[in-house]
Parts: sequence; structure tokens; C-alpha cells
Amino acid sequence: YLVYNISSKTIDSLKMAIGIRAYDFYYHKKSIEALNKYIDTYTNSANYLDAIRIRDSMAFDIAKKQDTYEAYKEFIKTYPKAKETEISRDLYAKKYFQYTTKANSLKEFEDFITANPTSTLVPEAENSMYKLSIVKGSVEEYYSFIKKYPHNHNIADAWRNLYYLSSLNYTKKEFENFKTSYPEFPFSYMLVKDLEACTKEYFPIKINNKWGFIDNNGNNVVAPIYDWVNDFSEGLAGCELNEKSGFIDTYGKIIIPFNYDHVESFHQGLAIVQQGNYYGIINKLNKEIWPIEYNEVSEFSEEFAVINKNGKFGYINKNGEIVIPLEYNDASDFHEHFSVIEKNGLYGFIDSTGTETIEAKFDWCEIFKNGLAKVQLEKKYGLINTKGELILECE
Repeated sequence: YLVYNISSKTIDSLKMAIGIRAYDFYYHKKSIEALNKYIDTYTNSANYLDAIRIRDSMAFDIAKKQDTYEAYKEFIKTYPKAKETEISRDLYAKKYFQYTTKANSLKEFEDFITANPTSTLVPEAENSMYKLSIVKGSVEEYYSFIKKYPHNHNIADAWRNLYYLSSLNYTKKEFENFKTSYPEFPFSYMLVKDLEACTKEYFPIKINNKWGFIDNNGNNVVAPIYDWVNDFSEGLAGCELNEKSGFIDTYGKIIIPFNYDHVESFHQGLAIVQQGNYYGIINKLNKEIWPIEYNEVSEFSEEFAVINKNGKFGYINKNGEIVIPLEYNDASDFHEHFSVIEKNGLYGFIDSTGTETIEAKFDWCEIFKNGLAKVQLEKKYGLINTKGELILECE
């Protein structure tokens, strides 16, 4: 070696030069197989760690393109030390969750939780079970969910929703019935407070141009911090703060966030809300019974509300279902089981099934009162009964 001037330094230098050339050679092949060949052969090369990093990245890109739980599982198994392994575990968990619950059934989510009790996706599975269990949002559904899934993290929310739905009118009788029907209710303090509050009256007060409430004993119950307030109705009052509206309870707690441009009072558990130029209906759980997309929405009368969209009027029920199509030019609330409708510039009456019981032939009509309605023909007025018979001629 000394004769040819070969030393450990020249050998190391040659190894380094070969390693650099080899890296360039295998890198430009752009394949995992080529980089693995380099990694297996040139363990002491200066580019060894770079090759591992690039190979892992390429393998991860392939797994992402396949985007299946099997692809991520294989990547984790093959490259356990890759920096992408941690994110691969998350992606694997999500994809495996989606795969095992693809039918979106209660049983699938139940089985997933049983098989994977420590998974970070258990809360998501529980949320899906909650949603599937309360399709109609009824008292019966909430209570059934509570009894069937006592360890679900949505139990507290289910109890509160059941409570609000059982006390829509905010009466002492409702609260007493609830106490008897659901002795296991975990938030008994709410029941005690509401039993006390429902027997009181509340009055708006204005101090320094801000609004609040006092009770009938003169006690300040809601501090005067609001720009305006409605009267309390069914235990909630609509208020405005900083040009946004929502609802508070009799203790001043915000029950429905101040996300609306305007709100009307609750009646029979429902309230009209406005965002921009459009109106909708929510319940006490802040669930949209009818989406905020209508030009007009009336309060409910005889189980129906009038809606107007793009100049056409129809009716919805309290489940948010269109029960009478939007096909009229105008429509009134229901009174005595009839409503006034306008078609082609003429007025008549329909019943709650949408049947035109009295032909639209009048120039104008008023709602029925005590079985009689005012009508107009050729600028003259008369009276009809619910059969459409003229009791008093239009003269």
C-alpha cells in the first residue's frame, strides 16, 4: 500500500466518492427498489440518511394515492421508523373506521367501539350513534338513547334536550310531570330553579339605554346589558347585543347563541329567526326546523305556518315538512280550519289538507270568524259560511 501511496484516508476518500456517485446513480432511477439497493449497500455513505428519507417519502406518497387502510397499515409495518409513520397511524385509524362503518348503521358503530375501545375515533363513533338514534328529535328517542347507551359521552346533551322538549310551555305542571317521569334526571338543580322561576313574572327594565329584567318582587334577575329584549315566553327571552340576537333564560344564561340578525319570541317550542333577508324556524335546541332561506315565515297557527319563497306561498308543519305546496300568490294563517289563498288575482279558501274547499273566485276575502267570512265581489261586500254559501249577498 505504501509503495502506491495508499492509506486509510485515500481508501475512505474513494469510498466517499463511490458513495456519492452511487447515490446519484440510484437516486435518478426514482424508485423505491433502487433506493433500497443503495441503502443496503452503502451504509456508511454521506447520503445514507437522505436516501432513507426520500425512500420513506416516496412510499408514503404511494400509500396516500391508494388511500386505503391496508396501504397505510403496510407502510407502518414496512417503515416503522419513518417520520411519516405517526401521520400514517392517524390516516390508518380514520380509513379503518370508515371501512368498518361504511353502512352507517348503529350496529357497526357499536361493534367498532367494542373492538377498538381505546381508539381516538370512539367519540366520533358515539356522535354517529347519537345522531342515528334521534332522527326525529322526539322525547321518546332521547330517552331511549339514554337508557340504551348510558356511557355515551352525549348523555348529558341528551338529558338536557329531553328536559327542554318536555317543558316547552315552561309551566309548573310540566316540570312536576317531568320530575315524576324521570326521577334519574342528573341535573336536578335545573328542575329546582325552573320550578321556582316558572311561578314568577319578569319585566324588562332600561338603565343607561341598556335592557335587562326584574322579577315581580323587584329583584334584578338579568343585568341590563342588552341593546333590546323581548318579553319572556316559554322560559326564554330574545335579546340583541352588538347587532346580533339570541335567547337567554330567566337567570340570564345564554341558551341560544347570538348568531341571528333578529329573533321572534318562542311559541309552542318554536321561534322565527332571521339572517340577512331570509327567515327560518328553530326549536329550543337551536335546531333548524325549517332552513333560513325564506322571504317570509309566519308563526304557527292551528299546527301550520305560512312560508313564502320567491313570491310563492305554502305551508309547513311543526316537523318542518311542506304539507301544502308553495303554489299560491298569497296566503293567510289558518283560522277555524280554513285559510285564505290567492290564485291568479282571485281569493278563496283551502282546508288543512290543501283542498280548495271554496273556489278562488272573490276579489278579496277575510279569515273565518265564528263560521262566517267577509268577501268582496265587484267592489261590493257580503258574507259566506264555511260551505262557501252566500249568507249575505255582495251588495
